[in-house]
Amino acid sequence: MEHASIKYMKKNIENYVIHYKNFLDEKFCDKCIQILDEEPERQESYDVTTAVARPTIIGWSRHNWYNHTSDDYHDNKEAHEGDSVEPWVILRQNYSKNIDKMNKNIIEKLYTKIQEYFDDIIEEVATKPTVWRGYSPLKFIKYDKGATMKKHWDNVSDLMNNKGIPILSIIGVFNDNYEGGDLILCGDKKIDTKKGDLVIFPSSFLYPHEICKVTKGSRYSYVSWVW
Repeated sequence: MEHASIKYMKKNIENYVIHYKNFLDEKFCDKCIQILDEEPERQESYDVTTAVARPTIIGWSRHNWYNHTSDDYHDNKEAHEGDSVEPWVILRQNYSKNIDKMNKNIIEKLYTKIQEYFDDIIEEVATKPTVWRGYSPLKFIKYDKGATMKKHWDNVSDLMNNKGIPILSIIGVFNDNYEGGDLILCGDKKIDTKKGDLVIFPSSFLYPHEICKVTKGSRYSYVSWVW
């Protein structure tokens, strides 16, 4: 007997890559870029959320890769070619007040879009399964000239702070006035993202993705993961 899930799941893996155009309006994107441009590269502040005041870093820092063997993070220099470098990132623990507000605005809009994604890929059945439980705060990413993100997939537990392994990856873009910086999925599928667009796809090893080197301007984006 055929397993029940096969009856309502799509069988072409490209059907699970969904490109939502104009998810964010242009004025909001411009405001987000303005806020991101005001962030310092590395600024020390004090953590007021803990009983013990201790210095913490807010603002931009260089992207690092997690190394399971050594249980630490590092700049994957061996993956770089020529003048290519890792992009700048702002993580949840490094949010300023303005970044935190921006995150909340986008996160609220993402909820309905994630549910819409599952509605799009799962055909009508008597009872739809509950297939997701939550999603992460945004990681903001800035690719200046020369920045790239090597090919990888996202189904690794360290992304979710012990909440599980991500099942969906979310990539959104704030601008398109740069050159290079293409989003490539599954080896050769170029996703032509424009300002305000959103792309959602599975985090599994079947969906390796990369950001090609930016050759002119800066690419502003954000990512989140669903578990």
